[in-house]
Amino acid sequence: MNQPVFALVDCAPTAIIAAEGARASHRLFAFFTAQIRNPHTLP
Repeated sequence: MNQPVFALVDCAPTAIIAAEGARASHRLFAFFTAQIRNPHTLP
């Protein structure tokens, strides 16, 4: 199996997340919008 995974999927990644339900959508949103604290940057 040398094909990339995305070649095997026939729909958009957002449709896959939406099909998994509200919890998966919320967790994906939280992952990409999380605030990472870094003391070496300005607030």
